[in-house]
Amino acid sequence: MLQAVIYGVVNKMGDLLIQEGMFLYGVRDQIELVKLQLHQMQCFLKDADSKQKKDERVKGWVQNIRDVAYETEDAIDTYLCDIAPSQWNGVGIFKKFALKPVEVSARHRLGEKISMIQMKLKLISEGRTTFGIENLGDERSETKAVAKGAVNNDDCEIIGFQDAERSLITQLVASVSDQRRRVVSIVGQGGLGKTTLAQKIYNNKEVKEHFDITLWLTVSSDFKITDILKEGIRKLRSVDHKEKESNEQFLLEEMKNILGAKRYLVVLDDVWGMNFYDMFRNALPDGDNSSRVLMTSRSLDVVKRADPGSMPYKLHFLNDDESLKLLFSKAFPHESAASSYHAGPDLIDVAKNLVRLCGGLPLALVVVGGLLSVRDPTYDNWNRFLLTMDWQSDGVECMEVLVTSYQDLPTFLKPCFLYFACFPEDYEIHKGPLLRMWIAEGFIQHEERRELEDTAERYLEQLAQRCMVQVSKRNLKCGTIKRCRVHDLLRELAIKESKDKNFLQVNPREKGEQHHAPRRAAYFQTDVVKICKNNNLRSLLIFDVPTNNQIWFRLLRVLELKSVGTIETLPMEITNMVHLRIEQDPMPELEKLQSIKILCLMYNAITCKKISCFAGGFPQLQRLWLVINKSLEEWYVEEGSLPVLKYLYIQECWGLKTLPDLHYVTSLQELELRSMLEEFNSRLAQSDGADWHKIQHIPSIRN
Repeated sequence: MLQAVIYGVVNKMGDLLIQEGMFLYGVRDQIELVKLQLHQMQCFLKDADSKQKKDERVKGWVQNIRDVAYETEDAIDTYLCDIAPSQWNGVGIFKKFALKPVEVSARHRLGEKISMIQMKLKLISEGRTTFGIENLGDERSETKAVAKGAVNNDDCEIIGFQDAERSLITQLVASVSDQRRRVVSIVGQGGLGKTTLAQKIYNNKEVKEHFDITLWLTVSSDFKITDILKEGIRKLRSVDHKEKESNEQFLLEEMKNILGAKRYLVVLDDVWGMNFYDMFRNALPDGDNSSRVLMTSRSLDVVKRADPGSMPYKLHFLNDDESLKLLFSKAFPHESAASSYHAGPDLIDVAKNLVRLCGGLPLALVVVGGLLSVRDPTYDNWNRFLLTMDWQSDGVECMEVLVTSYQDLPTFLKPCFLYFACFPEDYEIHKGPLLRMWIAEGFIQHEERRELEDTAERYLEQLAQRCMVQVSKRNLKCGTIKRCRVHDLLRELAIKESKDKNFLQVNPREKGEQHHAPRRAAYFQTDVVKICKNNNLRSLLIFDVPTNNQIWFRLLRVLELKSVGTIETLPMEITNMVHLRIEQDPMPELEKLQSIKILCLMYNAITCKKISCFAGGFPQLQRLWLVINKSLEEWYVEEGSLPVLKYLYIQECWGLKTLPDLHYVTSLQELELRSMLEEFNSRLAQSDGADWHKIQHIPSIRN
């Protein structure tokens, strides 16, 4: 994890030296030295990472490096923000002929900070010798390459639960003698496979044909009944509809009316609250037509309260044979579990030891199998993995498995996994926004002749192969991931590791805890007023928060707002942004942002009719998405704007009648248009289109 942090900081220092090198007189050599020192530190982190588990002194040493790396990043970003106003001349063209007083002052402050960082790195280096931390070189991985979309191990056979599946299906479809609405429930501890079993039943052909309507709702521990009802209504309607009404009684009646007299199956997954079903049952008509509710929960009391007359199905731990079969099905995803038993007696012996440590818990077996799947199946590789698992037989084996699975991740995947902590529990995550956030954060390493989006998608596939991420939907044509989520226990691990490493915090102040200011923060259903004071924050994700406040974070890179109120003021200091919704034309403010490289204005983020990009604006913007902005009618691009734009994607902006004059944007390499009106498309026709001259210079045009 720390290696990824240092990698990003070293790259940022390199960019600074390239972009501002000639104006860093007196400071350049210091920056070069710090860059070299941090780069050299990476060679010692592999050894330190293994030793810090048993030596608190080494753990402190690693923390000191992390603090210095963050301090270096802050110094660079603060310098760039300090000099930004002096580089903006009103017209928007960047011209540097001489240093201005504000730049001289900023350079002096940067020099002081870099000098202090040098001293700290020297002390840290001396500590390395004291603690016996050795140079093990760059990280070498024994993992096998994962082909994009090649392994689809998401819908595997449910091993050990075939009897449970048949019994539960019978309760749902064969109990014709009981016409009343009944609750069929699955209960068991986290990681036993409740959701997986419920999904298998929900997708069963016999079940689908028996019911007129089927509906899946994920509840989770921090549910809001109005949100659950809105989601249910949205799914039940044939068109994409966002329910604006928030009155609980209205929503209950609305869902009840939609279900009507039809025979329905409603799945309520991951129910925690004792009183949830007491409220939700009022949305479910009881028409004596054998409608059913399938509920999953960790609590026997919860399911008994929902329907005292129904016998809950209690999931059990897998026996040794079932465990071994599940482990092999994940370790060898391209083969049948039966054929995997021919792997050889030595390999099977190691597998049996791993099975014993997993204690029959399916989640633990799935994760371990995923870790083995990216290793060559040799005795040495598997046994080495077994020996690294320092587990204790004290009833906490599952979390130990998950910790080991995180520690086993390659350096470049660790921050990507931890980032899942910033999403709410049981949240279904769309691939596109997730990958763009990873890119904006700097998690994705540049690879020769490969686009960042392709590399990011490969990272996500690797997390899925290792079973750290659950794939909820794939593209039927090419097999790539469309949506995903993480298991509750893996999310808990990501939150804990993120907090320990000061990587990300979830609702930190809501619990009254005091920590160092986090680099990233995610807030769910809390007051945004309390969080608008962290100047070092790099990413802020806000879900379901009513706010009419100013967002003011000087070094912010990623801003994700879901179901929030109006943002009154957006500061020009925000340096990179992924999503934004603002009432006026956002471009005049956004185009001043010095470092923004990726911008997505999606799902009616633009609420005005006209947007304008002026000369000198968006000096580093490379990729721009305009998706489903129904209010947008006109887009003006002035010569000198978007000087390095490479990719432009426009989809379902049906009010937009014509493209702006893009022939000024000579850097543009790709233009992709999807689901635009015929009038718009006809103007771009190569033979006689009125706007063809605006785009004829673009090498790749897809429509």
